[in-house]
Amino acid sequence: MPCIRVVSAIVFANAHVITCNARGTVATAVAIDAGRIVAVGDEHSVRSRLASKAETVDLDGATVMPGLIDTHPHLMHFGALAEPLVDLADARSHQDIVDRIARWADNVSAGAWIMTTPVGEPHYFIRRSYRDLSEGELPDRSVLDRATPEHPVFSRRGRR
Repeated sequence: MPCIRVVSAIVFANAHVITCNARGTVATAVAIDAGRIVAVGDEHSVRSRLASKAETVDLDGATVMPGLIDTHPHLMHFGALAEPLVDLADARSHQDIVDRIARWADNVSAGAWIMTTPVGEPHYFIRRSYRDLSEGELPDRSVLDRATPEHPVFSRRGRR
C-alpha cells in the first residue's frame, strides 16, 4: 500500500501566480500552511511566513491561479453564457429595451446578430418577469426593429 505523506507547510516557487486582485498583481510564489494560503508574493517574503521546515516545490514557471468550484451552474449561467447578451433582466419598458439594444448595436458590425437575456429573472426565481414591464407584455418585432434596422435581434421570452 502506498504511503501518503502529509505536508503541513509548503511553498510553491518559481511560478506565475495570478492573484485576481484589483491591481492585477502577478506574484512568483505562494505559501500554504495547514491547507490554507498564508502568503502570496516573492519566494523570500512568502517563505518568511512559514516555519523553516516548509517544503518547496519549484514550478518551473508554471501558472497558478485561484480554483473556481461551482457545484451548481451559476458561474456558467450568470457569467460566461450571459456575457455576450444584452441584459434585459431589469428592463422597465419597451423603450428601455429598445435603448439597451440600440446602445449594443453601436458596437456591433452591421448584420451581426444581437441576442438578449430574457426580460425579468431566470425561470427558477419568481420575483420578476416580462409582466412587470410598463406595457405588461413582451415587445414584438416592431418594437425590436426600432432598436436597430441593421441587425437581426433575438430575444428569449423567459418564464411565463
